[in-house]
Amino acid sequence: MIFFIPYITQEYVNLRNSHVSPQETLSILKKKLRNIFDYGINQKNSGHSQYLHSEQLEKRISSLTEYIEEILGFVLQDHLKSLLHKHFLTLLAYIQKGLIPNLYSSNLILDHCKDEYENAVLVCKRIEAIFYIQCPSTEIVYWCLFLKECRLNRLKKSAPDNYKVIFIAHGDTTATSMANYVNRILEYQLITPINMPFEQSVHDTLAILIEKIKQYECQQLILIVDTGSLVHFGNVIHQLFNINVLLLHNITLSALLDFSLDITYAAKDFAEIINLIQDKNIDYKLCDQVDEDHEQVLMISCITGMGTAVKIKNVIEESFKELLINTRILIVDYNDIRSPERLRNILNTQERVVGIIGTFQPELPDIPFISLEELFSEQGPELVISLLKPHMSENERRLIIEKSTMKFIGALTLESIINQISVLNPQRILREMEDLYQYICQKLDLHPSKQVTLRFLIHCCCMVERIVISRKPLQMAIDNQTIHSNYAISVIKEAFLPIEKSYTIRLSDAEFLYIYELLYS
Repeated sequence: MIFFIPYITQEYVNLRNSHVSPQETLSILKKKLRNIFDYGINQKNSGHSQYLHSEQLEKRISSLTEYIEEILGFVLQDHLKSLLHKHFLTLLAYIQKGLIPNLYSSNLILDHCKDEYENAVLVCKRIEAIFYIQCPSTEIVYWCLFLKECRLNRLKKSAPDNYKVIFIAHGDTTATSMANYVNRILEYQLITPINMPFEQSVHDTLAILIEKIKQYECQQLILIVDTGSLVHFGNVIHQLFNINVLLLHNITLSALLDFSLDITYAAKDFAEIINLIQDKNIDYKLCDQVDEDHEQVLMISCITGMGTAVKIKNVIEESFKELLINTRILIVDYNDIRSPERLRNILNTQERVVGIIGTFQPELPDIPFISLEELFSEQGPELVISLLKPHMSENERRLIIEKSTMKFIGALTLESIINQISVLNPQRILREMEDLYQYICQKLDLHPSKQVTLRFLIHCCCMVERIVISRKPLQMAIDNQTIHSNYAISVIKEAFLPIEKSYTIRLSDAEFLYIYELLYS
């Protein structure tokens, strides 16, 4: 704002030299001025000019500043006085050099600033009387904008006490960069960002959000998310802390800025905020009631066929039986979940969809989705638990995960083993390998990934059957240069002793070494 005169002068010259029509010139200049004035007076670090000026000139500037404060009805902050000081000096310099264009149109004044026109005229007349100059026509524009911005700046609230605003977005820095941009424009810390990097799970993100709310001890929360996959956070927070949550989703930077300006200048409570965002077509939901009467529905849909969906349903029911109270697992055709209208047709009145597991993500951004790749990944059990019981505490979740993960892996492994085991009892050999595996991990303090666990169970079950059938273990030369732990090998051998005795087989050193490498790969 302090460079209003040089800015508008240079822009006018540039536009004139580019042969732009007068009407288009005004339109472009108005948009440029909006960028300067519309989002606040941000030059708080502006000091006084480094040049020395006469005492008489300084007295005149002080007198004008006091007159402007009299019109506004309040004392200006130091950074605003500094802006005025620089503006007056620039104005005098440009008039002396004859550089200010004879340009004026009421169209240059932003609509919400036009009510300052009469005050702007008074200021210009006082400038002319004190400095014995004729103000250029553009000065009317400047004072309309400046006076209005000063009033808005005075009305601006500090961070509200009765609610907090938290913004969660996917990406390493998305939430931080957008929140910082808005906070800088507002000149106070309105929005608290939470980034959600690609590798960060939904649970970890929710845990971060919960910790933030514990720190704030807020009575109400405005929760903003970039996509619909995080919308269930609103209900979770409401249930955990018994606070009202206003959830905004599918938000863009421009919508975030517009909304932040509204709650800074215009709205005071949730009712006023909701009225404002309804006019702006921002997607929102007020989470202020517990859905105790609603039965949860977890949907499974695989485009590859209903058979796969049935297998997944069986695995989830076997692994998470304790969490499925008041939850119905529903197998649906992919076409039935491609639109909200079709989805409503297959739900009962009191049912609420907590999530969908499937091959491809349907066009339902408000419902959390787990792909088959995610389901069978390291985070699979944790993701399922987040859908079924998102409001669990960290300790409760950890216990459930530890208890359910082995069941989950076992159910998946059994499916694989049944397809490969022909002589032995699949259920028995799998149970024996699970006990053996837990013993080895406990003794060696191992925490293998889910993929390693699956490989171990499938390999060992098939290995035992192979040796039972052929009566001959794997025979191959062992590289003496292979680096391994003798203690770990001894623990593995010890663990397999009951298996060797039960099935009357002997494992070779090569078999034990392969198992060792599998565990430590």
